[in-house]
Amino acid sequence: MMTIDAAELQTDEQRKRIGVIAGREDAYRQRLLAILESAFPVRFEQAKSHAAAEDFDGVLAFDEIPAGALSNDVPHLVLPSESRTTKRETQGTL
Repeated sequence: MMTIDAAELQTDEQRKRIGVIAGREDAYRQRLLAILESAFPVRFEQAKSHAAAEDFDGVLAFDEIPAGALSNDVPHLVLPSESRTTKRETQGTL
C-alpha cells in the first residue's frame, strides 16, 4: 500500500515558517521537528532571538519566553525544557 505524505504536497511557499527558540539543539529535537515537518505544512527555522521571531508565522519555544518579548499577534507554543521535564517526572510517584 502506498502512502502519500501530506506535507510533500505543499510547496515551500505554502508552508508556514515556524521560528524555533531553543537554548541548544540536540538529536531528539531535530528528529521531532523533522517528523512534524513531514506531517504538517510547516518549515522550522532557528530564530536568532526573540525579536527575530516576529518575522515568522509562528513560534515554537523550548524555553520560556520573557513577558513582552513577542507581540500577541504571533501564535506561539512554549514546551518545557528538558531539565524541567526530567525534574517533574522524578518528583511524582505512581
